[in-house]
Amino acid sequence: MRTKVGINEDVKNAFHEIYGDLDMLLFMAKNGNVFNQFEVNRIEKKLKQNIKAVEYLMISQDFTKERG
Repeated sequence: MRTKVGINEDVKNAFHEIYGDLDMLLFMAKNGNVFNQFEVNRIEKKLKQNIKAVEYLMISQDFTKERG
């Protein structure tokens, strides 16, 4: 069973990754000469993965509260 501190740290790390990816997308959008579709697709997949991870961690934390 994961501790609340461990889950909170995982959520914090996932959001850190999301913010970093958003910064990279903004940089690419502002600098059209750097635009790379492969990189955009990679970042999009990472964003979706991290958002799903946060969703899972939040749901599992709520489920743990209900059981314990």
